[in-house]
Amino acid sequence: MQAEIEGGAQLGDLVDGVALEVETLHHEYTLVNRGGSQALICGHPKYCPDPVPVRIAGST
Repeated sequence: MQAEIEGGAQLGDLVDGVALEVETLHHEYTLVNRGGSQALICGHPKYCPDPVPVRIAGST
């Protein structure tokens, strides 16, 4: 999904298990939806090289 083109992604609208690839200036992350505001994230070599459970409150 190209969030910039399609207007973003709402985790609550995604099926559980869907993976999003998120690119920042310095890293690429994989975010796996676990339902509601829960997800797994990995991709940072120091902080989350392996999937880590997180709660996503929102972002823009």
